[in-house]
Order: sequence, then C-alpha cells, then structure tokens
Amino acid sequence: MIELIETVDRARARLSGFRDDGSSIGFVPTMGALHDGHLSLIERARAENDRVVVSIFVNPTQYDDPADLERYPRTLAADLEKAQGAGADLVIPPRFEYPSDFAGGLAGVPLEGKGWGFIDPAGKVVIPPRFSWVYGGFRQ
Repeated sequence: MIELIETVDRARARLSGFRDDGSSIGFVPTMGALHDGHLSLIERARAENDRVVVSIFVNPTQYDDPADLERYPRTLAADLEKAQGAGADLVIPPRFEYPSDFAGGLAGVPLEGKGWGFIDPAGKVVIPPRFSWVYGGFRQ
C-alpha cells in the first residue's frame, strides 16, 4: 500500500528510517497529473532502488499567468493509484504558501538549481533529506 505523507517532519522521519535501514531511495519529482512518462521514471526508480518516493508539487512560480496555474490538473487520488501501480512506496505532496513578496528566492538566495525544496507558510526553506538517486524527464 502506498503511503501519503503531508508534513515535513513525517517525511524526514520516514526517509531517515529508510536510510537507517540501509535502503537506497529513488526520488521522482513531479507536478502530478501523472502520465506514462512519469510512470516509466517511477518504474525505473523501483528497479534500481529499495524505496521509491514521488513528490507532487505544482510550483506557482513556473506560471506567468495565474489562469494557467488554476487550469493545471490536480488529480491526487488518481496519481496515488498510478504511482502505487508503478512501484512507489510513498508520495509527498508539499503544502505551502509563498510569502507575498516572494520573487524566486529568499534572502537573496535563489532556489533554482538548489535541489528539491519549497517554502513553508512561515517563509522557511524546507529541503527534505537527500535521496540516493533523482529521476527526471524532459518537458516538451
């Protein structure tokens, strides 16, 4: 059964447990609305790792037009089924709000290129524990 983890503390604890037992962890970051490309990445991560973690994170800073952000499909229930079928162990859908003055970075440190992370409601940068491998595809 796939596990849904919605808090940073639970994610850190669960991933630390995986590492403590010597498991390799494959990470597949997504924006949800999972399709065959995502599923192939999850399947590859499953074949190459002991544990597989999928994130579902629709990043508002990727959209110039707020209407495009609103139109992006949010299909968590279907995504959980698909991720489980492809071999994921757990899904992390980060919950957050950007500060009203957020412009792509915090305290002058841009997040782009710094790995998977997000800003929590208090404006704190949150980066989960490290993964063994990160699997990503190309956007068309």
